Amino acid sequence: ENECRKRAHMSHYTIDGVGLVFRCLVALVALALTVNLSLSRHYDCNEAALQDVKPPFDGELLPQTAVFVERRGWFQWSRLIDVYEGGTETAGEADSKRIGYFYDMNLLFFKRFGFSDAQDRIWFEGRYPSLLSRVKPYHEYELRRCDVRGGTFDAVEQLWDRSFLCFFSCKQSFTLSKRSRSGVRRPAANVKFDSKLKVNAALNARHAWFMSVEEHTDGTQMATAQQHFAMGNSNLRGVKAARCFFCQLSHWTLSISSTGRTEESVPLPNWVVGFMAALDDLLHSSK
Repeated sequence: ENECRKRAHMSHYTIDGVGLVFRCLVALVALALTVNLSLSRHYDCNEAALQDVKPPFDGELLPQTAVFVERRGWFQWSRLIDVYEGGTETAGEADSKRIGYFYDMNLLFFKRFGFSDAQDRIWFEGRYPSLLSRVKPYHEYELRRCDVRGGTFDAVEQLWDRSFLCFFSCKQSFTLSKRSRSGVRRPAANVKFDSKLKVNAALNARHAWFMSVEEHTDGTQMATAQQHFAMGNSNLRGVKAARCFFCQLSHWTLSISSTGRTEESVPLPNWVVGFMAALDDLLHSSK
């Protein structure tokens, strides 16, 4: 009888051990696939892949007016935001043209945040400047085009402008700088974000953000973006990938001004402004 008990006890531990090994193998496979996908995104960002491709919108990569629509699916490795040309999204308008999407992959020390066109060609990425950026109390990103044009920009959050423990209204701000070849940063614009808590018919609460991009020297407004939410489905025609019947989808309406630039202003391309609107959406996707 004692021998039978010992065998049953050992069999129980054997089954538990097999289950543990199986779960570890599944986790390792999932981790390997995610890392591989993250790295493949990085390798796709290269100058050679874009040599024979004309940069869209006269080299600006993004239009002056655009609509960003959050995309959700049953299963996806990264968060996605589709980009449509034009400044309206009413059902009565002509079909909006999807020009690409922002993607965000965040895994351990891997950070991939960039923009791909509708043909899955990656045009620019935002990366952490260093490994220490992961542990700093504020956000900072290095912005570069994949075709190695337009120079390098730095987006650095102003920590003490951030609202801590806010509920109804929150604030956040960034400084955009253009980096010279010698590494010197020249401030180009201040990006300010303000939010208000919105509650929909389903009693879901989420902050709706407003972005204002102001010229660094005199505060002239260079661009604005407003976030709002659509319950269940996008109002844009033909946006099948953005449909989500039981959740709030984030929408941004972006408008970039062609005036207000002075001789002292640092040129700020449309793709950098668009990056900031998408960045705010990804940072506050669950708030």
